[in-house]
Amino acid sequence: MPNQVEVKKKILLRVRKIKGQTQAIEKALEDNVEYGAILQQ
Repeated sequence: MPNQVEVKKKILLRVRKIKGQTQAIEKALEDNVEYGAILQQ
């Protein structure tokens, strides 16, 4: 079983990836990017 530090690192990496993805979608929406292009992200 992985230790808690390894699990925490993996969770933080995933959360940061999700955060980056949602920020990119938010910026695309603010910049009026075509919806089809946004949905492909």
